[in-house]
Amino acid sequence: MYNSRKKPMDEIPEEITTVWNCASDTCNGWMRDNFAFSVEPTCPICGSAMVKGEKKLAVRFCHGEGREKAGCFK
Repeated sequence: MYNSRKKPMDEIPEEITTVWNCASDTCNGWMRDNFAFSVEPTCPICGSAMVKGEKKLAVRFCHGEGREKAGCFK
């Protein structure tokens, strides 16, 4: 019989993050505010307008240049 012992998963830190949500009722599109290419973006999925909101998301950790611009932390 196979008996595996999985290591417990580390908790992923989360924080309240500013996002853009699609205004269309039929679309679930959203993006992080710091990944938007314009001041008032349009939904990349359906092309509708987007409204600013907040979501509890995993903290982004990046390596390399430009991490502050991409909303990443050390």
